[in-house]
Amino acid sequence: MPATLTSILIVAADSGAPLRECVARALASSVPVELIVIDNASRDGVPQALARAYEHDERLRDRRIGTLAFAS
Repeated sequence: MPATLTSILIVAADSGAPLRECVARALASSVPVELIVIDNASRDGVPQALARAYEHDERLRDRRIGTLAFAS
């Protein structure tokens, strides 16, 4: 029986160091994962840095989008 793939979705906006830690912990999982990071027009450069740091890791999928309106 093939291993089950767990999908992890992270929506981020200027999340800084906590986003880096979250991605590292998700990818350190002991189960097979795919990690999808949705960036909401961050200006802190972290999503781009993560894309470079994990560019050869096929488990990380990174999507950049324009500004979304979040409910307050």
